[in-house]
Amino acid sequence: MKDNDYPSRSNTDPSLDTPTVVHLTKRLRKIARGFDKHSRYLQEHHHITVPQVICLKEVAEQDPITLSELTRTVTLTNSTVTGIVDRLEKQDLLQRVRSSSDRRQIHLRLTDKGKAFLQEIPSPVPRRFIEGMERYTPAEVERILWAVDQIAGLLDPDAGQEGYAGRGPRLARKGFEAPPGQEPSDQTTP
Repeated sequence: MKDNDYPSRSNTDPSLDTPTVVHLTKRLRKIARGFDKHSRYLQEHHHITVPQVICLKEVAEQDPITLSELTRTVTLTNSTVTGIVDRLEKQDLLQRVRSSSDRRQIHLRLTDKGKAFLQEIPSPVPRRFIEGMERYTPAEVERILWAVDQIAGLLDPDAGQEGYAGRGPRLARKGFEAPPGQEPSDQTTP
């Protein structure tokens, strides 16, 4: 992050001052703690991390997928994804396969062991989270996903000043749209 990512007290918008920021910060910390706790559970009981599960699930969904495509879709750095892929390959959960059409290109594919492992492994999110989300209507889920993508964009140092300004790659792939009246073309930056 750059120094200008940390506003001084004098240049913050009073409408987003302390109560709103504190409330949002508390909620984000609560979310992070919940995911951290579940991540520790996966590590202790299944010997896998949440980023590894996410990468495995993405490879399964996109099979085959290149390392650069995987890096882009899971929004981790190339070096992090390379390390994850190395570890998953050592566990025989996925493999690197040279493309038949372009020998320079390497695709990632799940092994049979990786496919079986994905059938056994719990979700990368806690069960109570999934059960809670199932109580919402599709329209409510759509609004939640849109809002989370907006917040993620605002906090992503690589997203630029406007954040994601709309759907993230996951939402676009799954067919989710921004809530009516809040489509990306209607967005204005602060």
